[in-house]
Amino acid sequence: MRLPGGRLIIDQAELNNVIEQLRMVVPNEVKEARSLLAQRNELLDKAQASSSEIMRLAQYRAEKTLDDSTVVRQAQEQADKILRDAREDAVAIVNGADDYAEESLRQLAGSITQLNAVVQNGLHALASRRTKRAQKPATVSVLDRPRPEPAGEGIKLTRDSQSG
Repeated sequence: MRLPGGRLIIDQAELNNVIEQLRMVVPNEVKEARSLLAQRNELLDKAQASSSEIMRLAQYRAEKTLDDSTVVRQAQEQADKILRDAREDAVAIVNGADDYAEESLRQLAGSITQLNAVVQNGLHALASRRTKRAQKPATVSVLDRPRPEPAGEGIKLTRDSQSG
């Protein structure tokens, strides 16, 4: 029942009964609330640990990717240097071979020029002898003929032995 001034009249036995029910229910509710709070905290801790692990793993992968990228970049730079050096070496080898070939050909040209001069001198000498022979009358001397050998074991007569 309601009284003026906002007051109520409640049966004492009923009030005691409600209080007793509250005493029985509230500790269970508090226990459940504490249990839920503990579960919530445990889930938060697990989520935090999982988040930390995910971040650590992501950081590791990022560093590994960066390291791999650095290794790849360094390998590419080294490969580029090797190719540059190989090209420079190839150019130097080709230039050296060209220089050697040029020098060899120049020496060969000099030798051919000398041989040509020797051949030309030989041809001139032959032509000169032919010209001189053509201008002289052909004479055969008796001394130029071979002599028959005397029979027997005597002394051989030759031009030198006859003239002396």
